Amino acid sequence: MLRLPALLFCALLAAAPLAAQEAGGTELKDADHKKLGRPFGKWFEDKLENNFTDYTEAMVDLVKECASFDKKLKTRSVLSLVRDWEKILDEGREYSTSGALVKKGRTITISLPGEQSCAIRLPADYNPKKQSYPGVMILAAGNAEDTLEALPAELKEQFILIGVDLSGLDADTLFGEAGLTRMLSPIGSASRDYRLNRKLLFLVGMGEFGVAAASRLAAIYPMPFAGCAWVDGDPAVTLNAVNLKLLAAEKKTDMTEALTWFGQLPDRNAYPADFEVVLTEPWQGRHYWVQALRFDPLEAVPTGKIARFKAHVDRASNTITLDSEYVYQYKLYLNDLIVDLDQEIKIVRNGEVYTFKADRSVGTLLDNFASLLDSGMAFPAWLQRLDVPIPAPTDSDTTSGQPR
Repeated sequence: MLRLPALLFCALLAAAPLAAQEAGGTELKDADHKKLGRPFGKWFEDKLENNFTDYTEAMVDLVKECASFDKKLKTRSVLSLVRDWEKILDEGREYSTSGALVKKGRTITISLPGEQSCAIRLPADYNPKKQSYPGVMILAAGNAEDTLEALPAELKEQFILIGVDLSGLDADTLFGEAGLTRMLSPIGSASRDYRLNRKLLFLVGMGEFGVAAASRLAAIYPMPFAGCAWVDGDPAVTLNAVNLKLLAAEKKTDMTEALTWFGQLPDRNAYPADFEVVLTEPWQGRHYWVQALRFDPLEAVPTGKIARFKAHVDRASNTITLDSEYVYQYKLYLNDLIVDLDQEIKIVRNGEVYTFKADRSVGTLLDNFASLLDSGMAFPAWLQRLDVPIPAPTDSDTTSGQPR
């Protein structure tokens, strides 16, 4: 099964106490963030250039810095400070302030993999040395530069804007290779080249086809977005409409109302403790910190059924519960805002218990960042494979007299 983050974003690279962290605050000093950010930034630049020796040395330097911080923290690992690492991943890099890709207050077209392209507009006062910027990606049929330039002048200065022209696609090709590259590669490109606040990335569909595309994309892959709006059209989701509950999603009368609404929304919740999804696309099983690795496609399940899972975390008992239907294997991305990684984790899969002791590592943190380029999702640990117990078949789980 193809997994979306690896398919689209890695290609771009190849060319605290719990209470304090939950409150959204960091624990380390700004000087500490810079100290850890220097080897991370070097690793990132060398990774972009595919300089194996250099980025390996940079990772070793980061490991040494982390070990030094662990000695100061004594009873805790610096890798447990999730909010601090989100800040380090955002601030530790060097962002271009000039050049062909940085045209402040102007709309330009940039190239994407697969001979695709998108339009980008930076605020006139864009300064990545001072802050990160919320982003809005707009899906519409028609010239993408024109779409961005037509937005209200007073509002488009508040966002990094990404315009995607859906011309030449239709309902059948929208989620084929070309359509996915056109809609999703811009997120990776913008995250690589600009200081985009990944906690505040929004999606808009304009016009009937743009709204259909945005609503379908948000339902299939809600993880990158803090909110989704549709203008001049109606959503086209059906079986996976329940997934839209994972983000703010509303119809708006025009782009002024949509952009104003985005400016009022909170940060995306990247580590939800209680959520449920249905899986309608065989290439997409990743939702936040849970990746369904093996699940049945729509054509393989009985009529009226669908692959789905519900994830719930009980922090007090350090327990993750995964209730699954037609899902057979998972990968879990973990941090200390989800569970306490210093303690044994109990994972209940369809009623059966599995215990697991996670190991934090710099390598895992960096691998996860490389796959998404998302500074708002920091995972220093993972469980690579978790199998789901398969219950004995019942009458309702048989088709044509044969057990599933």
